[in-house]
Amino acid sequence: MPTITTTVTSACASGVTTTQTTTEATPDGGSPSNSASAMVEEMVGSWAQGQLKSTYKKFWSPSVQIDAGPGKVRGWGKYNFGNFEEWITDLEQYNFNGMNWTFYPRPGGAVGEWTVDSLEHKATGRKSAAFTGVNLFDVDASGMITGLRLIFDFSAVEAVFSSDVLLCEEMIGVWGSGKLYDQRTKYFTDDFTHDAGSSSAPGWGQYTMATLDKHLEDLELYEFKDMTWDFFPLPGGCGAEWTVSGLGLLSNGKSTGPMSGTNKFTVAGGKITSIRIQNNKIKEVEALFN
Repeated sequence: MPTITTTVTSACASGVTTTQTTTEATPDGGSPSNSASAMVEEMVGSWAQGQLKSTYKKFWSPSVQIDAGPGKVRGWGKYNFGNFEEWITDLEQYNFNGMNWTFYPRPGGAVGEWTVDSLEHKATGRKSAAFTGVNLFDVDASGMITGLRLIFDFSAVEAVFSSDVLLCEEMIGVWGSGKLYDQRTKYFTDDFTHDAGSSSAPGWGQYTMATLDKHLEDLELYEFKDMTWDFFPLPGGCGAEWTVSGLGLLSNGKSTGPMSGTNKFTVAGGKITSIRIQNNKIKEVEALFN
């Protein structure tokens, strides 16, 4: 039984170069399993070229069920034929750097083993470490993919690309651009609450979705000097530690010294339901108004 090894290198639509290496045990006279492996390789090549949204009906059965992970990160959840294009759109937010594939047949379908040097989120530049995954494809007698199950350590992706973390990180970026109020319904639920403390200093009190405009106006009183953010996943949302070299009051030029704080974001249904802020130097903020 001869072995065929093929390497294909191509630039996909995202600008990422991928390398496909195919190693297949080929029975004399051919076999359905080997045909399935070749078909899956062709499908992956179409995806790598950015063409799968227009060609997927050639490869995927209308009854297909896709188990791409536990769903904690966009692109790595449950999909089917009806939302197949949504799945491809979700995957388009990443660069699959240095991707390499090996294909081979299995009873009832094919296997695709793949590695990446890193998975990179295009919007933020966040990167995972290198990792390996296995795709188990079920293929029917007509040569259509009826099932897909992905196997790998999803924690490697979740630690870097938690959908809740990306949502909160994106929201903070929009706040920094001054456009958060206009996009508030994208990020916050109607019953959103913001617990920024109980200080007399503007911006560091209690707010709701109805008073979000007031909160944002209060924050505009300050200069957040050299502000940095570090986001991390938490059960039911995410956390973020922030630092400033000083919090300046624009009206009088006064400033605090360096300070830091922690924000806890609660997320449900893809939106932020609450934010709670811990700032242990709030007295310094209040002193700016004396």
